[in-house]
Parts: sequence; structure tokens; C-alpha cells
Amino acid sequence: MDRSLNSLAVNPILSTSKRLYQAKASRSFVPKVISGEGLHFWNGYGGFDPNSGDYVIRLATGSATPQPWINVITNPEFGFHVSAEGAAFTWSKNSRDYQLTPWSNDPVTNRPGEAFYVRDLLSGETFAPQPALSHDTDATYQTRHAPGKTTIAMEADGLSSKMTHIMAGSEPAKLTQIEITNSGSQERRLRVFAYVELVLGNDRARNAPYIDIKYDSETQLLTASNPFSMEFSGRTAFLASDFQVQSFTASRGDFFGKTQNIKMPEVVTGSATLNRSTDTLGDPCVVLACDLVMPAGTTRSITFMLGDANKASDVADIVARLRTKNFDDWEAHGSEKWEEFLSTIQVETPDEAFNLMVNTWLPYQSMACRIEARSAFYQASGAFGFRDQLQDTASLLMHNPDVARAQILSAAGRQFIEGDVQHWWLPASGAGVRTTISDDIVWLGYLTSHYINA
Repeated sequence: MDRSLNSLAVNPILSTSKRLYQAKASRSFVPKVISGEGLHFWNGYGGFDPNSGDYVIRLATGSATPQPWINVITNPEFGFHVSAEGAAFTWSKNSRDYQLTPWSNDPVTNRPGEAFYVRDLLSGETFAPQPALSHDTDATYQTRHAPGKTTIAMEADGLSSKMTHIMAGSEPAKLTQIEITNSGSQERRLRVFAYVELVLGNDRARNAPYIDIKYDSETQLLTASNPFSMEFSGRTAFLASDFQVQSFTASRGDFFGKTQNIKMPEVVTGSATLNRSTDTLGDPCVVLACDLVMPAGTTRSITFMLGDANKASDVADIVARLRTKNFDDWEAHGSEKWEEFLSTIQVETPDEAFNLMVNTWLPYQSMACRIEARSAFYQASGAFGFRDQLQDTASLLMHNPDVARAQILSAAGRQFIEGDVQHWWLPASGAGVRTTISDDIVWLGYLTSHYINA
């Protein structure tokens, strides 16, 4: 099934680049044959890098994995996950109740709520550094999932890009760096767009009319808050960059225009300049545009910062800290964190698949997805399960017994004198469900005994 090239109702006189796009999108084609050369356990879409243990997915425009294959990247207070096609979902504090961008939960289309675009200002051509938005039949992509990091590389039309998503250490922010190389013989003048569709809660339709957006010209960042939120009214999300901002908008109507299609926003393919307004028109987003001048043979990079603060006055300090370090330093910080955690147990057996899973992916998944994020593609709960997280922390006793100890104490505090327990609960409010499910209590006793023995 071709998920990338859906039918488009496009006015052919809007612009030359739109006509180019329409022609490419409507042309029937067979995706390029992708090779698994150099990867182990290749299944037609992805395989393991035998040197790093990273999971590598190779895609052409028009192809996608059978289901979204995501990487969960997080710290205890903030996180996101990103699929092989580049569709991401970001939250703060709680992955169910305070989603910054939309949680798709749609395995067929997996429409991105965060998107990046590049327009050549001289030729009018556009390309996407993420395969979910690609319309170039010559483009090929390689997505590399690693602990704490996902990188998507692309090559097409004399340009190559590498988009890397990481957490900014323990800061409440994710960093996305887009590194572009001009391998052609002519100078390129590029405009890079970062688009973020806002939720600021758990229901975009309900929250959208009330989201308030501001632009600070001194720090060149957009902030967004939901003053009518029952639980998170004081919080302020932000989008910033490490580059001079050329233009910005807070309106999806301004950005998408008549197309209303995330793969072909009218500003990107047409005028290329945002309206510099923070009027949401009831349909909020935050978009920044920055310009790169690329002489032949050069490589430039730009970093976008999507984060969240307790209150508006904290945003400037957080962004200042993010800008103090360069992207490579933040990336190294994340790699060191996971290397220290995962290196505690390393096995070497005749079964290479067993080694890959035990040494890296099973403990990483348990810690990042199950303990810190409590979120994945099929469920964004944000809650702790009495049974579930006790089971998860049991697997991490040799990596970090403090994680199990904290979960034992937390679960023990969710018992009632009548003999029942909370089957699950939200960490901030304590709201949850009381049940008499028997194996909840069994797991508390088992893990306490196992923890003491270990």
C-alpha cells in the first residue's frame, strides 16, 4: 500500500512548484528496490548494524514499514517518540494528559504532527528530510534508531540531509538538528521550515480555540499556553532555533493555505514567507522559517528546540541553557547516559540476535518506554500500572536496583485497608482505578522478595 502519495486536490495555477509536486504525486511508480547490504537480520525493511547494534530501516518514497516502527526517547519529565518515516509525538510531564503535539495512534497513515521542509529559493523546488512527507520519487531514506537518538538520512537532487532527534539531557526539551550538504556545483539558497501542530492537553479539538501564542523578537522564539487547562494552565511550550528567524506564524490556515495538506503546505510550495502573526484564527500551530546559504560542496546545520516550562518566565532561561551547548555536546551527553546504563550487563553467546536484544534493546525499551515515558504508539497512558511497572523494574535489578526500590515503595502506597489496590494511577494527581485483580498483589510480594535477594 502506498501511504506516501495520497490523492491531492490541487489548483494547478497556484505555483510552478505545486504543479511539479502534483505531477510527481499523481505519477504511478514502483518504489525503488532497497538493499539490506551490511545489515544483519534484514527483513525487507530493516536490520541491525553489526557494529553499533543500531536498528536501521531503509525506505524509498512511497514505501513504509508494515506498522509504525518507533523509537521512544525520553527523560522522566519530558519525551517523544519518532517513527521510521519521521512522524513524531512529543509530551511533557504526562504522555496522556499533556501532549504538546498530536499522538497519532493511526497505524495506517500515521500523519505527522511535527514536520520539517526545505525549499530552494532559487529554483522553487522543495524536499522533505523525513520520508512521511516525501514526494520526490528519486529520494531514498535511511532511519537509524539508537538508544536516545534517531537519525534519518536522505539523498536526492544534489542535496543530502541528516535529521537527528535527541533529548536535551534532563532539560524539558527535544532537539532536532537538520544537517544539509550541497553536493552540487551551484550555490543553493534554502529556507528551512519547522512546523509544530499544538495540542497542549489530550484533545486538540477541545483545546485549539483557547491556545494563546506569543513571539519574542529578542529571543526569537514562539511560546504557546492553554490558560483554560484545568491542570496545566501555567505551563508554556516553546519552539526556538539556533539560527536567525526569517519569518513565523501561529496559524495552520496561513501555513497550509488552500491545500490543507501536510505534505504540501502552500507557504512552502508558494510564497515561502510566513505572515509574522501570532493570530491563530482558532487553528493553532507554531512555525519558524530560517534561511541557509549553501555554496557548492558545503555542509550547514540548523537545530530546532521544542520544549515546555513550568511558567512563561522560565522559557528564556531554558532556551539560553539549550543554546549554551552545541548539538554535538547534547548528543554526547545522551549517548554517555545510555552507555553507562546498558554497559552494566553485556553478554556474548553464539546467538547474535539474543546478544543484541539482551545487551541493548530489551533493557533500553524497559527503561525508556515503560518506566520513564509510559507511552508508545498504541497507548499513551502516562500512568503507572501496579503490576506492569513492577514487572518492568524486575528486569532492571542488575542495571539499577534503585528503579525497582522506588517502584516497590510507590506501589505499596497504592493499597487500601479493604484489601484492594489501584490497578493504575497518574503520578501527579493520583487518579486511577481501584480493582481486586489478584496478580497485582502477587507481584508486589514477588518483586520485594526478589529485590531483597538481589
